[in-house]
Amino acid sequence: MKKFPGFFEFYFDEKQDKVYLVINKFNTEFLYIESLTAGIGSNDIGLDRNQLGRERVVKFDRRGPKVLLTELNYSYRANSDNAAERKAVEEAFAQSVLWGFTVVVEENGRVLVDASDFLCKMRMM
Repeated sequence: MKKFPGFFEFYFDEKQDKVYLVINKFNTEFLYIESLTAGIGSNDIGLDRNQLGRERVVKFDRRGPKVLLTELNYSYRANSDNAAERKAVEEAFAQSVLWGFTVVVEENGRVLVDASDFLCKMRMM
C-alpha cells in the first residue's frame, strides 16, 4: 500500500482499490469539506469541476468496534456562563452522525478503518 502523510495519515491499496484511514485524533474537531475533482462542466445542476461542497465541523468518536464521524451543530449554541443553559442547548439540538467506520486494526490508541465506501458515497450527498 502507498502511504500518504497528513493531518490524518491514509493508505491506498491499488490492487483492491481501497483507501484506509488512520485515526489517532479522537474528539478533536476539524473542518471537513467535500469537493469534486471532475465534473460535467458548467451546467444547471451544479456539478462543476473543483466545486467545493458544504463545510462541516466534525470529529471522530469511538463507540465499541465502530468509529463515528460526527457533525457538530454550531447553528445553535448558548454563549453563557451558565453550564446548565449550555448543556440544555447542546441536548436540544442534535449532532449528526455522518458515517460509522468499522475498525480493521487497532494499535497504541490508533485505529485503521476502511474509508473506501465513505469516500464514494459522501461525494453523492
